[in-house]
Amino acid sequence: MATAAGIMAALAPLLLAGCLGVFLLGIVFSRIVSVGSMMAALGAPLGAALLGSHGSLLFLSLALACGILWRHKENIRRLLKGQEKPLALKGNKNKPAGSSGLNG
Repeated sequence: MATAAGIMAALAPLLLAGCLGVFLLGIVFSRIVSVGSMMAALGAPLGAALLGSHGSLLFLSLALACGILWRHKENIRRLLKGQEKPLALKGNKNKPAGSSGLNG
């Protein structure tokens, strides 16, 4: 994902901004980072088309989306089995209610 984002930052920063928005929405609604990543990847060709690209940017975004989905094939399998872990936020995980986390 980082390489694809770097390429988009250099070639199409507006498209990258849209993909970042889709990525964040995917995480907010699913709490699963891989869902956000795949949504952004799938949204890139659509975004490129909506921005009027019919050439190399559209082809590049399609190629990047295919590569990203291929790299996420294990995540897709876990999602289909209901085994993909949600995003864990730091904080009160495993702490009893009312615990300050301080020893003493």
